[in-house]
Amino acid sequence: IIAQRIKELRRDCGMTQYELAKKVGCSQSMVVRWEKEECEPTASSILALSYAFDCSCDYLLGKAIFNVEIKSEGTIVSIIVNIYY
Repeated sequence: IIAQRIKELRRDCGMTQYELAKKVGCSQSMVVRWEKEECEPTASSILALSYAFDCSCDYLLGKAIFNVEIKSEGTIVSIIVNIYY
């Protein structure tokens, strides 16, 4: 599920694989490999991804179902709802 979440969040943020790689501190080819499920990110990469996407590690790992973002008068407030299976 992490591959799907990375691709989905990257696209939702309007980032290219190259831009995400720069934010996370890895190569573009590594992002490609994550999205193709060829390998999984390390714990430190998951943490960096959560900062890049402003979401929880639980959401990236598929442990949380929702990542809710509320926009109010130009200010974005992120609320992470952790609902576990």
